[in-house]
Amino acid sequence: MSRGAGGAVGRAPTTAPPLAGPGVRAGIPRWAALGVGGYACALGAGLCWSTTGVFIRLLGREGMGPFACTLGRAAVASALIALGSAAFDRRLLAIRARELPGLSVLAVCSVLLSQGMFMYCISRVPLAVAVVLNYTNPMFVALIAWLVLRQRLGWRHVLALALTMAGVVLVTGLVGGPAAAGGAPALAPGPSGPREPAPAAALPPLAVAAGLVSGLGYAVLTVLADRLIRDRSPLTLHFWTMTLGGAALLAVLLLAGAPLERPASGTGWLELLGLGAVPGLLGFYLYITGVRAIAPHRAAIVATVEPVAAGLLGYLAFGEELTGLQVLGMVLVLAAIFLVSLGKRASPGGAEAAGGRVGALGSWDRD
Repeated sequence: MSRGAGGAVGRAPTTAPPLAGPGVRAGIPRWAALGVGGYACALGAGLCWSTTGVFIRLLGREGMGPFACTLGRAAVASALIALGSAAFDRRLLAIRARELPGLSVLAVCSVLLSQGMFMYCISRVPLAVAVVLNYTNPMFVALIAWLVLRQRLGWRHVLALALTMAGVVLVTGLVGGPAAAGGAPALAPGPSGPREPAPAAALPPLAVAAGLVSGLGYAVLTVLADRLIRDRSPLTLHFWTMTLGGAALLAVLLLAGAPLERPASGTGWLELLGLGAVPGLLGFYLYITGVRAIAPHRAAIVATVEPVAAGLLGYLAFGEELTGLQVLGMVLVLAAIFLVSLGKRASPGGAEAAGGRVGALGSWDRD
C-alpha cells in the first residue's frame, strides 16, 4: 500500500500523474500553452542552468567542494519537491517497489556521474567550457544508439559527431593552447587556499575528462530513462533520482573518508538553497513546461542559450576569458546540437523522463 506524501515505496495509485504524451499539454500553466510562453520557459530554463557555475564558485569560497555541492543540490531539490507534494498532491511521490532498481540506476547516472562530474569540472575550468563539455551528451546518445542499440545513424548525426569532436579539441586547448605546445596545464591557487579555475587555455586533463564523463552520464540517463520508467511524472522521477542519488553519493563520500563540507556562513546556506532551487529545480520545471508547450526539438534549441549565458556570467562575475579558438569550438558544439535538433520531431517522453536538457534527441534513428 502507498503511504502518500511520505514518499514510501508501495503500490502506486492508478491515478498517479502520467508522463504526457505527444500533443498533451496537461499540467502546464495556461500562459505557457501559448507559443511565446513555451519559448520563454525554455529560454528561462537555459538561463537558470547557466547559474550553476556561479553558485559553485560562491560555495567554493565558503569552503565547500564540488561533491558536497552536488549532495546539497540534490537534498534541496528533493526537499522542495517533497514540500510541494505535501501541499498540493500527496500522490506525486508514490512509486512501485519494482521501479526501485531502475530508479537507482538513473540516480547513479544523474547525481554521481552527470552532476558530480559536471560540478567538479566547473570548479576547475571556465564556466562556458564546462557547460560545452557537458553539452556533448547528445553525441554520446548517438554513439550509444549506434554501438549498443544497433540503431542507424543518419547523415545529421555523423556530421554532428564530427563537429562535436572538432569543437571539443578546440575548447580544451589541444589546438593552439599549452597542451598543443607540450605545456603542462596548471591550476592557480586561490587567495584563501581553495584552487581557482585554470586559465582558459590551460585546462587540467582531469577536469576535461570529468566534463566529458558528465556528458556521457547524462547520455546514459537519457537512454535508460526512456526504457526503464515511462509512466511517471517528471517531478516524481526528479525527486527519486535526487533522493536515491544523493544517498549513494553520501555513502561514497563516507566510505572514501571525504570531508562533508558545509557553508561557513548564513550567506553560504542561502547560496546552497539557490543552487538547489534555481538550476536544480526551477530550470528543470521550466524546461519540462517548455517541452510540453512547444515540442522537445524546439525547447532543446532555445535552451542552448545556457553556455552563452554561462560564459557571460563567468566574464562578468569572475573575469574569465576565452581564446578565439575556444569560442570557435563552442560554436561548433552548439552547431552540432542545432543540426541534430532541427531534424527531430520526437515524442517528449524521452526528454521529460530524463529530466533535462537535450533529451529530445532520443529518436536518433529517424533521419
